[in-house]
Amino acid sequence: MFMPREISSTRLLGKRLTIVLVAGLLLISAFFIVGGYLTMKKRLQKDVLSRLHSIAKTVSLHIKGDEHDKVIAQYDTVSRLPKDDQSFMAIHELLRETKNINGLNTEIYTLYFEEVHEAGGDEELMLGISSGKVQYFGHRYESAPPELIKNFSKGGVLAPYKDDHGTWLSAFMPIVCSNGKTAAIVQVDQRFDDFISIARNEAFINLIVSVVIVSSILLLMLYLVRKMIKVDIIKSEKLKSAYELVGVQNKKIKDSINYAQRIQNSIIPSEKDLQELFPESFMYYKAKDIVSGDFPWYFRHENEVYIAAIDCTGHGVPGAMMSFIGYFLLNQITSTSKKLSPGEILDELHEGVVRTLKQDENSSSANDGMDVALCKINLDTNQVWYSGAHRPLYVIGKSGLKEYKGSRKAIGGTHYDKFNRSFETVSIEIEKGDEFYFFSDGLPDQIGGERTKKYGPKRLRSLFENNRESTMEQIKKELEKEFVTWMRDLKQLDDVLLIGVRL
Repeated sequence: MFMPREISSTRLLGKRLTIVLVAGLLLISAFFIVGGYLTMKKRLQKDVLSRLHSIAKTVSLHIKGDEHDKVIAQYDTVSRLPKDDQSFMAIHELLRETKNINGLNTEIYTLYFEEVHEAGGDEELMLGISSGKVQYFGHRYESAPPELIKNFSKGGVLAPYKDDHGTWLSAFMPIVCSNGKTAAIVQVDQRFDDFISIARNEAFINLIVSVVIVSSILLLMLYLVRKMIKVDIIKSEKLKSAYELVGVQNKKIKDSINYAQRIQNSIIPSEKDLQELFPESFMYYKAKDIVSGDFPWYFRHENEVYIAAIDCTGHGVPGAMMSFIGYFLLNQITSTSKKLSPGEILDELHEGVVRTLKQDENSSSANDGMDVALCKINLDTNQVWYSGAHRPLYVIGKSGLKEYKGSRKAIGGTHYDKFNRSFETVSIEIEKGDEFYFFSDGLPDQIGGERTKKYGPKRLRSLFENNRESTMEQIKKELEKEFVTWMRDLKQLDDVLLIGVRL
């Protein structure tokens, strides 16, 4: 039976658990809100610059460089500009109408270079014709960005930059004469403060939505925590009740892990999925616990297939959480860029794991990561490209078995900055009927046998070489049989994953 002190401890534990839940939800929410804001800001900036570039390009095509040169040749300052000059008024009206049609808050203007004789023949950038009522024709543009001057004849975008009048997002395009010479440029601006206001408004909406969701989840969790504490106190009268409660909680945890296993199995590819691509193939997949930190992955784009065996740090629930990070990062990388080499994919996966686990921060103590063997296969030519992070690739052909060891560098980890190099991609010529195998370290590292030692890569290579004439299904059965025989009555030490493909 619980004493008052034990009841107080239970309540204190509930309060601490509540604090941990609140802090965890706030951290997760902050991570996604900040990440979403930065992504949205980058996207909005790209959209704004694209729009400004389109406006500048359209206007530049409607202005004749010869007419602009004519205005420059006749007048040198705004005080000499007559309002009835047809060339000037045509360009001014075009700029003014463009500004109004596109709802711009800043003026559109032209810029040109003028030779300064008293400065030894140097050229200075001058303000030309503007869309505004007030003209600054012939005034010097003293704070022009170097990128604008460098690309004066090509055009481009500027994002963001500062001058004497503020911070801007801009685009500019050349105005070309009939002889092909650049007479001037058209520059279109938007204040950076206006752009930031748009981004912040969208971020505020996302923040409100996140607060509502987090509050709902938090209330539900608080309700569940209070309910669990109440049950503990009520059922504390007898030791039997305590054991029953432990049994109930145990079942919940096991059911949750079993449910997590169903989720994991529904997400990761199965042996059936693999055999739809490669009929002569197999997958030997044996988790140490209910869920696994090892997982297979593949992605197909047109006639090319990416396939990998990934070994995450740990096993069970922690390993499974890492496997979800790796799985969705790989999907994101390959869906965004479908022509990457295996080495480039591992480079991006490494950066994604480091960023997701915040391992680039000095205060981070997370040393989690993953080892990977990744192949890219052209289904038409049987060409194979391979890159590895601590995991090898075995290729068996007419000349025997050849091992490709990959890079001595893991994905993620707190010591990632000591390995400041890219993953290498190896091109391998494969003939019809050749086999290749890649796997996690669970099988080679399994303790067993008569002398209770590791199974080792050597025995694995011998198994593949001795069964060269067998079908892939027979090789899998032989592998399963040998693993069980080797392990005997000892415990499985780690998750096991091995993929075999015969082309």
